[in-house]
Parts: sequence; C-alpha cells; structure tokens
Amino acid sequence: MSVLEPSIIYTPLITTLTGGYFNPQKTSIFGIAHITGGGIPGKLGRILKSTGYGAILDNLFDPCNIVLHCQSIAPVSDHEAYKTWNMGNGLLIITKDADEVIEIAQSLHYEARIVGRIKKEENIVIQSQGSNKSKEEQIIYEL
Repeated sequence: MSVLEPSIIYTPLITTLTGGYFNPQKTSIFGIAHITGGGIPGKLGRILKSTGYGAILDNLFDPCNIVLHCQSIAPVSDHEAYKTWNMGNGLLIITKDADEVIEIAQSLHYEARIVGRIKKEENIVIQSQGSNKSKEEQIIYEL
C-alpha cells in the first residue's frame, strides 16, 4: 500500500499554454498557482492580492482519501485543511479562455475543469469538500 504518490509535473501543460514562458501578449493566461507545499488560499492569494480581485471556488476537485482520513483522526477543520493542503487540486490557472485551456490540458492527459471564477471582492470563497463541514458550507479567506 502506498501512502504517498509523486506530485504531478505540469511542465508540459505550462509549456504548451505559454510557449515555454509567461508572455501576457501571447497567451490568455493571467496567473498560474501550483498548489503544493501550501494550500489554495496562500498560493492563489499571492496572485490575486495585488490585483484587488478575489475568487469563488465552487467546483474544486474532491480531496484525496488520505487527506480526509487525516481530518478524521485529527482535529483539522476544513478551513485549516484548505489553508495547509492542496485538497486534491494541483494547479489553478486564471484565464479568460477556460474551454481552450481545458482542451489542451486534457489532450496532455491532465484532468481539468472550471473550478470557479474571479470576482471583485478581495477574498477567496471555497465551497467546502472536506470532511468536517457540510458540502453547502462556504469558507472565506481574506487576502
């Protein structure tokens, strides 16, 4: 039984989307957050904070079973879990061309979907998928 799995490497996707480097004149990518080594609010928050925008993430991927297990044996709230762990979401891409980005990602065998949207309020709202809150509950992180 394996407890740890290797991190997915997103280099082929990022290279395909940006031509190997970030160039706002050549791509519709406005930001990329690699959600490992920290949680969604910190990583996505770094991109959004200077813009004055926030995000609503209401269609995130489900957390992996090991994270849900850790929550079940330790008092880790969903608020803390999303702040600390990726909760099943490895990469967030901010783009105006979501369908095109998803098509490219899927052609490279990455699972991809629209997980939310950018908003004018300066916070990140996450629809909880963790084990300690109802699926209807929203978690709010200030930027």
